[in-house]
Amino acid sequence: MNLNTISISLKKLKPKDFVYPGILICFFVIVAVIFSFATKFISLNINEALSLGTPEEVPTLNMEDYAFVAKKLNLTLDAPQKKTVTDTKASTSTPQ
Repeated sequence: MNLNTISISLKKLKPKDFVYPGILICFFVIVAVIFSFATKFISLNINEALSLGTPEEVPTLNMEDYAFVAKKLNLTLDAPQKKTVTDTKASTSTPQ
């Protein structure tokens, strides 16, 4: 094809010939934008759910709510034993 035949074929096109391709392009653009926002939202929530966070933000079990639910479900309530943290470096080190 040369430049002359391309210009002749472009002159034959009418605006109504661009309606369906224009609608399809708009549809694909909208789908791509929604897809990108959805993947960003999902990845941020997965990262937040799997992150350990800082020690101040460590989730703990609310024993009052757990005891209430255990009582309603007739479950035995085995309270976890509290562990005391000792400084092992201070107790195992000997002066030289």
